[in-house]
This record gives sequence, C-alpha cells and structure tokens, in this order.
Amino acid sequence: MKTRMFINLSRAMRITTLIALASFLTLLASAQPAHAAGVVSVCDEAHLTAAMTGGGTVTFTCSGTITLTSTIAIYSNTTLDGAGQKVTISGNNAVRVFSVARGVTFNLLNLTVANGNDSTGGGIANFEGILNVTNSTFTGNRSPTDGAAIINLAGTVSITNSTFFGNVVEGSGGAITNRDGRVSSVGGPITITNSTFSGNSIAIENIYGTTTLRNTIIANSSIQNCSRSIVDGGGNLQYGGYNPPPPLPPVCGATIPVADPMLGALSDNGGSTMTMPLLPGSPAINAAVAANCPTTDQRGYGRNGACDIGAFEYNGIPPQPTDATAPTITLTTPAQGATYLLGQAVTANYTCQDEAGGSGLASCVGTVANGANIDTGSVGSKTFTVNARDNAGNPRTHAVTYRVAYNFVGLTSPVDNPPTMNIAKAGQAIPLKWRLLNASGAPVTNLSSTVVKVTAIGLSCAAGTTTDQIEEYAAGESGLQNLGNGYYQWNWKSPKTYANSCKTLKLDLGEGTGNEHTALFQFK
Repeated sequence: MKTRMFINLSRAMRITTLIALASFLTLLASAQPAHAAGVVSVCDEAHLTAAMTGGGTVTFTCSGTITLTSTIAIYSNTTLDGAGQKVTISGNNAVRVFSVARGVTFNLLNLTVANGNDSTGGGIANFEGILNVTNSTFTGNRSPTDGAAIINLAGTVSITNSTFFGNVVEGSGGAITNRDGRVSSVGGPITITNSTFSGNSIAIENIYGTTTLRNTIIANSSIQNCSRSIVDGGGNLQYGGYNPPPPLPPVCGATIPVADPMLGALSDNGGSTMTMPLLPGSPAINAAVAANCPTTDQRGYGRNGACDIGAFEYNGIPPQPTDATAPTITLTTPAQGATYLLGQAVTANYTCQDEAGGSGLASCVGTVANGANIDTGSVGSKTFTVNARDNAGNPRTHAVTYRVAYNFVGLTSPVDNPPTMNIAKAGQAIPLKWRLLNASGAPVTNLSSTVVKVTAIGLSCAAGTTTDQIEEYAAGESGLQNLGNGYYQWNWKSPKTYANSCKTLKLDLGEGTGNEHTALFQFK
C-alpha cells in the first residue's frame, strides 16, 4: 500500500509539471534566428553558444568538458557534431543541457551529455521538435520527475548507436507511473536502434506515445527497465531491474528475451564517446537483426561478421584514419628544362609514394610508363606529366617541360658563331650554312621550310669580343635550300638601313621559343 500511495503522489506531480511544460512550448518556438554555422575552437560555454547561434552545422576542433551555467535552447535547425574529438557537455548537476523548440530539428552526434538536472528532461527536453541522437552517450543526468536523460513531449525522437548509463529520476519510480530514469516519451514516437541502456533508474517510460526498440539492450535498472508498453522491433535484450515472477511477462515485454548481456564498465573504448563493451560470451554478440543494423557501432567501428545487439560491436573493426594528404611524386627524368637531342634514348624515371600510415597508393601513371623511352621523336617543347592518386581518392599531378633539339652543326663559314662579331655590308645577301644531325649522328634531311624563320634584333656594337669580315656573299636572297646529307643554306639579305648598326641574327628551326641559333653582325 505504501508503494501505491507514492505512485498516486507521483502522478499528481507529473500532471502539474506537464501543464507547466505545455505553457512553455509557445515561448520556445517564439524566436527563429537566422541560419548560421560555426566551429567550436575552445571548449567552453561562451564559444559553444556563439558557434550555435542561428543553428546550422557546428563542429569542434577541441576536446574537453563544457560546463553550462544555463540551458542551451535550440530555436533553429541545428547539427552539433563532436566527430574527431572527445567533448562532454555538462549541466553541472544544476541545469538542463538542451531544449528543442517546436518544429525544430536537432541532430546530436558524437557527444556526451552529462550531469544535466531539471524537473523534466535533465539532459534534453524535446518540445514538439525532431531530435536525432547518434553515436552519443548520456550519463549522470537527473530529474525529480521524468526523463532524466531525455523527455519527449509530442515530438519525434530517433536514437541510434548511443549509450545511456547512470541517469536517475530521484525518488522511486513505478512500473506504470510517470517517471523514468532514462528516456521518457509523452505523446510522441521514439525509435531506439542499436543502443545500450544500463544502470539507470528506469530505462524507458512510455506515456501515450509509441516507443520502438530495435537491436537494443535494456539492463540493470535500479527500479525497472521499462514502464508501460514498448514496441519490440526485434533483436532486443532485457535483463535485471524489477521483473514480476512468472507467469507475468517481463516489464519490457514478453517477446524480448531475458539474458545477461555481460556488459563491461562505461569506459573509453575508442571513438568520441565512452561505451559499455560486450564481454566475451555475451548473448548480444551476433544476435541483432541485420536489416535494422547501422554499418558501424557507436565508436565508428565496422561490424565483425554479424551485427551485435547494443551500441558496441564486439571485436569491431577500427575505422581507417582519414587520409587527406595526396601522394608525393618524384620525377627525375625528364628533368624540368632539360634539352635532349632528336632521337635520343631517354628513359622516364619517376616514383609515387603515399605518406606513412596513409590509405595507400592507388595509381601512379606517367605520360609513358616508368622506364620507357620518353618522346624525342620530333623537335620542340614537350610536356611530361605524372598523375598519382591514393586509395582515399586524393590526387596529385606533377608536370615538367623539356626540349628536343637537333644536333646543330653551324653556323659554318662564312659566318662565325658568338662571341665573334661578323663585319658585313648592309644590303648584301649573307649565306647562312648549317648541318643537322640526330642523336646518333645521322643526317636530318627532312627539315621543312615552313618552320624556318630568320629575324634580327638590335644589339650593342660592344657585344662582340672579336671580329671577322664576311668574305662570301650570295647573289641574292633565297629561302631554305636543302643541300642533302643534312646540309642546309638560307641566303639572308640584310636591309641597307642596317648600315652603321649591330644586330643579333636569330635562326629559328622550330625547336621552341628561346631555342634559336644566333650570330652577331656589325653592318657597314
């Protein structure tokens, strides 16, 4: 009779609380700041609230415990993601941690919500919003009435890959009363998938709404595991807490098996949050319904064979480190700016390497294969490119330019090569003579007149260190003459206006800009 009297008092307390909460819904939904997003670089309350102003996606570049002095109210759609860090957001046993306003979506990922304290919903109160909790841990949250960790008031809640440990409703909750030590639902749907509940006062309390469990462990509650009806979505396990003696069904439902899940202590087992590991021999191992199973557990570890019940995968496969670094490329041959002779055998020499601990090299492809001959089959500027990619998809490209040139013999008499200054009569035709060979010394006999150009630019007459008179002139100007066996001649007639000036003659054979053959002239 004492227990029944307490239940009636609890019901009165809850009715009073729910009336107050209902009147608060309009206040929570009244403000909708503009959308924003932020990064929490310092783990304290000021930086967190600043980053969350206006909603959007908020991430962390710090780890640590953020202790709140007041509840963070979510008025705009917000994603709060602690991936890559270890962040705890604490109510310091004094305030609720989060409240979610009507019509707002709040996604909580890879975070720990701890030590929240409020009359209802010590960790999170969801007021007709949409709350999605993933890869997170709730621990040490308290409430004198309902929802020590989460209370859902006519909203929608999805909980996946999460752990709830040590969340307590103060006093003694009843099996069909108003309070729960873990998650409480009043008039809204909750779906809980691959999560672990242990060491709470009451794990799940369902009032008016629908709460569905899938691949979830409910165990070791100090009062009882479930209150009111629970929908068994398959792959669940219940143990401990108060269960009535047979033939009455266990409090979480007759279809959910009763067995000790053999949980380890809440501890750091990898990932952003603490988890409760499955011990060897646990009946939860390989016992989940595969169709409802996320590909990874709360820590981000991959499945090791069949899916396990709860938030922890036994012998799970650790995630590969994120590789954001592209491979390095070492290109030795051809070298940047190098010159090779026509037909010269030059083998490509390059390597690609991914960084230590990276995802590994996926491809390393050059213009030709490493060790094969590069292109020296025609003269001019060439480009050689190597493309590399690692298994994470990071690409790198390295390119060099090189030149292929004739084995040029010349200029020959009557013209001298620099630094000799050729003394010539302006207006006369000067025969330019040369021979072209390839890398093996064979004559090049197919030089095209269309690529040959002769130009002259101004020059200081003090440029030459020695002088030599031009003693042979041609009868007149001519284009390219192919004399055979690799010998060529071009009769260049200098303008009479060049008298009393000096010029640099440039003979362009199509070997690329800046690669012309030159001679120095002083005109009389």
